[in-house]
Amino acid sequence: MSHFSLTIINHNQIFMEDYNYIVACIPGELVIEILKKLPAKSLMKFKCVSKSFYSLISDPFFIESHQKSYITQFFVNRPRMTYYRLSKSEERDEDLATCPLEYLDQSCFQNLRYMQSTNGLVCLWNNLGDIAICNPFIKQHVFLPCQLHKGSTFYAIGFDTITKRHKVFKAELFRGGKLIYSIFTIDIDKSWREVSSYINFRPTDDNCVCIDGVIYFVNNYIRDIVAFSVVDEKFIRRIPFPINEWPLRLFNFTPLLVETKGQVAILGHVYFNFGKIALYILNGTSEIEPWVKHTIELPLEFKKITHSFCFLLTTNPKGDILSIPEIKNPPLFLYDNEKKEWRKVARNKIYGQNFHIQDGAQIYLNLVESIWSLK
Repeated sequence: MSHFSLTIINHNQIFMEDYNYIVACIPGELVIEILKKLPAKSLMKFKCVSKSFYSLISDPFFIESHQKSYITQFFVNRPRMTYYRLSKSEERDEDLATCPLEYLDQSCFQNLRYMQSTNGLVCLWNNLGDIAICNPFIKQHVFLPCQLHKGSTFYAIGFDTITKRHKVFKAELFRGGKLIYSIFTIDIDKSWREVSSYINFRPTDDNCVCIDGVIYFVNNYIRDIVAFSVVDEKFIRRIPFPINEWPLRLFNFTPLLVETKGQVAILGHVYFNFGKIALYILNGTSEIEPWVKHTIELPLEFKKITHSFCFLLTTNPKGDILSIPEIKNPPLFLYDNEKKEWRKVARNKIYGQNFHIQDGAQIYLNLVESIWSLK
């Protein structure tokens, strides 16, 4: 054996001895708390350190805990423009050049024009039956079985809180009005399984949210909200919209279904004349009016541009609201739900990226750091 080989072995032995000593000196609970604060890229490297680290970082309960503790970032698409990355942390310019959405800008996804996300996973599809599920944070993707059909298709990722697995919901609208719903468990199923339904509903593109194992959809037929249990794989509830909210809205102003602090919510009216936003939070089981209305004051800067016809709004799971006035070179405002205050987001905190998916459509993505494996 060469001297060089012996040197490598000795260095590896020293490293492992130091590693074992350090880990032994740090309480297990503290190790977990430290790992929860690390980005996905770092955690993927730590999985290679030891079997215990691999097991911990692969554990579904750790992954869920990591997502709750890591800062959520907004990814916003504006019509015929670019995607923007918004971070609340103090990041250097070079850090912004590693936008995870860059992974989606590959030739294999070029024909997929629609997008939806849950738990940091991104679902991409088209109306030809092609569909891919991606985790851009760990650079993984899988294509699900393709089913050719003649109609429009809508997909949504849901999370089964019991099995800790992700499932993909599919709604197919065929010519003549026939609707078929199916489900697919990632890394388990080999083919789509049809779901029986006692209701007919047509999902609205980019307007659904998954919370605690239930996917909530905006229904384009009856104009209400339909709840689908990912755990039980069945429809469980229909929820009417806030009274007088939908009928007064134009299509572009359809109330946006969002999550705020673990609750289903709707971003409704923007009252330009009064400088306010209406936020409705689902709270209760009343079939007549199950929503609690909250009014949020817009920042003073908004009042100077109230001639703008529309504001693009979205939230992250923590309830922070991102607002973009629909004007040329708009300012960006972030509402901190904890502090109950607005602040303008500095331009150097925005990362612009050319992107081919969903050209000309409005998409709001709230991608949380995700280390969920697809394989």
